[in-house]
Amino acid sequence: MALKSAARWAVFGVLFLIPFIPLFVSNAFFFPFITSKGFAFRILVEIGAGAWLLLALSDKKYRPRFSWTFALYGGFVAWMFIADLFAANPHKAFWSNYERMDGWVTMIHAFLFFLIAGSVLSAEKLWKKWWLMVLGASALVSVYGLWQIFGFAQIHQGGVRADASFGNAIYLAVYLMFTVLLSVWQAIESKGWLRYCLIALAAIQVVIIFATATRGALIGLFAAAGLIALLWAVRSGGTGRKVAIGAIVALIAIAGALFIGRDSAFVRSEPTLARLATVFEAGELKVRATLWGMAYEGFLERPITGWGQEGYNYVFNKYYKPSLFAQEPWFDRAHNTYLDWLVAGGAPALLLFLALLITAAFSFYRKDATKAEKLIFLGILAGYAIQAASAFDNLFSYVLLAAVLAMAHDRSARPIAALERAPELGSSALLTLGAPVALVATVAVLWVVNVPSMNASSGLIRAAQSAGTPGVALAEYQKAAASGSFASQEIAEQILTFANIVGSQAAVPADIRQAAFTLALTQMQKEVAAAPMDARIRLMYAQGLGAAGDAAGYQHEMDAVLALSPKKQNIIFQRGITAWQSGNRVEAAKNFEAGYELDTSFVNAAVYAAVGKIITGDVAGGKALLEEKAGSAHIDNDLLRFAYYDAKLFNDLVEVARAHVASVPDDVNAHLTLAQALVVAGRIPEARAEIAATIAAHPEAASAGAEFLKQIGQ
Repeated sequence: MALKSAARWAVFGVLFLIPFIPLFVSNAFFFPFITSKGFAFRILVEIGAGAWLLLALSDKKYRPRFSWTFALYGGFVAWMFIADLFAANPHKAFWSNYERMDGWVTMIHAFLFFLIAGSVLSAEKLWKKWWLMVLGASALVSVYGLWQIFGFAQIHQGGVRADASFGNAIYLAVYLMFTVLLSVWQAIESKGWLRYCLIALAAIQVVIIFATATRGALIGLFAAAGLIALLWAVRSGGTGRKVAIGAIVALIAIAGALFIGRDSAFVRSEPTLARLATVFEAGELKVRATLWGMAYEGFLERPITGWGQEGYNYVFNKYYKPSLFAQEPWFDRAHNTYLDWLVAGGAPALLLFLALLITAAFSFYRKDATKAEKLIFLGILAGYAIQAASAFDNLFSYVLLAAVLAMAHDRSARPIAALERAPELGSSALLTLGAPVALVATVAVLWVVNVPSMNASSGLIRAAQSAGTPGVALAEYQKAAASGSFASQEIAEQILTFANIVGSQAAVPADIRQAAFTLALTQMQKEVAAAPMDARIRLMYAQGLGAAGDAAGYQHEMDAVLALSPKKQNIIFQRGITAWQSGNRVEAAKNFEAGYELDTSFVNAAVYAAVGKIITGDVAGGKALLEEKAGSAHIDNDLLRFAYYDAKLFNDLVEVARAHVASVPDDVNAHLTLAQALVVAGRIPEARAEIAATIAAHPEAASAGAEFLKQIGQ
């Protein structure tokens, strides 16, 4: 029948387009590397689910079958639905945000993909062709990666770590960890030119993984290769065993060489090798171990339902350790997949996840499977499991893992009697009942799940591109705020950033500045009301209130933030700076000292404490602390520069300015700042000499230098 045939080809189209999603990046979306792929995956799965429903209604062979992999995966998804209902922030647990595009919505889409692939690819015997399509897409991704390595394409993260079309080196590395092993599997089971192409592809992808400098993925791939080689040696004889043993020896030699040469000049001079060598350093694990310990503390507080997906943010703030002061200020993942699930869904989530991986591994180990399939897929699951100990999932680790699980399901599935007994719809019933229901449901889901959030995401980009015309940008932000997007928090944050920018620009009309702050604070207030335990959003709201001149509101929110994260130095230091700006130097010094005392090992924290002493009259004490912790009382630090100015220690101000020049000798502004400090200190001839030297070294500074000299009377 025509309708069934159309549904069948629609499902095929969806399944064979999904492997190419990694190549899709649209700069029309906010967080383009993430949202482009996320929306594309959701839309394709939703279309595929509608078409697959028609197939399942009309033909028994497309209906779900039972396997323990299917049961555990379904149980895992169902449990996380319950856990997310009880989350610290249920909305974010279900929907996530633009930066991650994670949450239960992505989880259910990955499960639907598993269900569709496990039914259709199995029924049509298309697994080999589908995996080859995955490898074809990975070849295109690899070309992009090579282009970056050779310098013909920009690395989006900056630096030297290849990220191809993923925009993130770790995401690329985990994706390629899967495809390298899949390439080896298909090479073993193919012949002729295809085999040699796949071997070459695997080799290229190993090189690109190395270029990502992603330690977890490399260790996972290394361990997977070792496991496969070991099992191959045990189960083979003759040439196969010799090759496997040779591979094991080579892997041991590579690891040993890196370990022995970890401190050599050669290793330290090569950025990727230097990064990989840090796996042997105990100190490198300190930050991760701290994050993991905090995750465990969070689990103990909510051991059954956890904090919900995207809940680690709350754990991070509540159980924050001052030893993390030098790290990024906000972690939303434990950087360990197992602990992330433990935090998100409690002990049941972790147990279901582990049982799912183990059951899938056993499903491949059956009598009728080829040796290559058994061992390679065991290696894939082992590699994924090992790298997961130091990373968190992203869309295409979800997708490829779901595909592996779907194949494991296929290898052990059996019909479900109730579904087998259900009658197949004829062409008339399918056309008059099944098709309209499936079409309406698909369109409704497509709209609700995607359209408002896609529009808002594009609106944020249009607003940013309209920065030169604040009125137009404001209108775009207003549309985004009213769109009904799931990412309302990110939209509110972007509006607040915009308000802060235009608020400092006197050229912007007063009504636009006022409207921007009104919109920003209104949206931020909604976010605080929706997630009152989120320290990050409350801190941003407090800063917005402060920028708008609401001192009382600012103080109230800062008190709330500190209560949510009492050991976070940056919050305490921010309170100190605010007190200082309001003229309360004693209160500022108390906050600076309190933050420093939480962990006295950081130079930057010691600067705050020293500044507190300087601005309250204990100049000798402040300088002594700087000498002890930083080696000098005149280091390149803006806060210290302000402190010396505030205390009218102008010669010390000059020395700090000199330190800044020493750190960035080619920065014209640094030299101008030094000249300004010399003027403040009354050392006019030196200021003139500094300007003259700057103009001589940097002719482009002539105009600014001449204006400066004019101001000081020459």
